[in-house]
Amino acid sequence: MGVFPTLSIAENLRLGAYALSGAQARQRADQMYQMFPDLVKKQRAAAASLSGGERMMLGVAKSLMSGADLILLDEPSSGLAPVFVSQVIETLKEVIGTGTSLLIAEQNIAFLALADRGYLMDHGRMAMSGTRA
Repeated sequence: MGVFPTLSIAENLRLGAYALSGAQARQRADQMYQMFPDLVKKQRAAAASLSGGERMMLGVAKSLMSGADLILLDEPSSGLAPVFVSQVIETLKEVIGTGTSLLIAEQNIAFLALADRGYLMDHGRMAMSGTRA
């Protein structure tokens, strides 16, 4: 999830709400701070000062600011320490509860905990698909 490293957490969230009115943007920001309380303490800090897991949370929050129905994630665990991977998965579980759908391309099978359906690609071909079960 992309964030602007030189901008603060609050500024990144405002950018995610570019199509909303000021009142709607403030309301959404309050919702994001409730969903991601670790961001509240640092809302004036530059995104570059965040850990990898915190940066991922900010990226998800920024995406949710617009009220998107679908968020696409490409390798969300890339470059993250294992402790942050589980934090990202927990964060994404909260996102699913908001009614937003996720489409995730990922090699780490821990992300299957989020899936309703899965697709296994092998050398560019669909090798398997089905429900998580």
